[in-house]
Amino acid sequence: NREDALYCGMCYEVLRREASEEIPQVYSPPPREPEKGKRKGFWPYFFVLAVLIFSGTWMGSYLLHREYEDFQITSIPVDVSREPLQTEAREEGVVWEINHKGDHYKVVITPLYEYDISGKVVSVRKWRSWEESGCPVWKEVFPLDFALTWGKVAEEKYARYIKFYHTPASRFVHWKYNFPAQGPSLSQRYLESHISNNHLCPANETIRYALKKVKKGDRVRIEGWLMYMELFKDNQKLFSARSSTTRKDTWGGACESIYVKRIQIQERIYE
Repeated sequence: NREDALYCGMCYEVLRREASEEIPQVYSPPPREPEKGKRKGFWPYFFVLAVLIFSGTWMGSYLLHREYEDFQITSIPVDVSREPLQTEAREEGVVWEINHKGDHYKVVITPLYEYDISGKVVSVRKWRSWEESGCPVWKEVFPLDFALTWGKVAEEKYARYIKFYHTPASRFVHWKYNFPAQGPSLSQRYLESHISNNHLCPANETIRYALKKVKKGDRVRIEGWLMYMELFKDNQKLFSARSSTTRKDTWGGACESIYVKRIQIQERIYE
């Protein structure tokens, strides 16, 4: 009938119109085939190698520090007000064998006096090459110099007017002062007898490690020997260094050369 025809016509029109609308399509490109003969960049390998090197270096440093980080804790502070203690030597010397750049050296260390000094570190010098000292194995025997002060010179009310420094060209500590006209001051003689530059010879690797941890401003107590060092090659004496044995001398020969058997750094004791 007419109503059915109209209904069918309307359904047909709707279906025709829906069929004629564009249906969006999603384009999927075909997978790319890898190019033959093309090398990968070196950056991934470089990154992996860098990570391995860094990890190995860090682990080696950690294990080394852990091996030599052997210390005791004390509640007794370093007393920088006291004078150094020097007594007769009671021990025999030691002999080191050192290979350096293909040459063999013998180092003979003879104790002159037992020595015990407490002081404030006002300058640190690290020896980096033998050319700086004129001795082929100087930095192996004396890796560091500490400039120390004690007594009134270590007190802040005086120390603030004094400057200390090492120079690369010499084995001395240099210092200068500028005390105010109206204020605290110390005599030249007192200053000279309470400032010392110390060439430090570690008795073992734990002491060597500990010495490298010291920084300017630390209070340290060093125990060991004032020493006489002789260097031989093929039984021929090449070099010698004798410690000062008095605190009243200055300039050439006035430095203390110390064979360090024990050191207290702040509250830590290494030996």
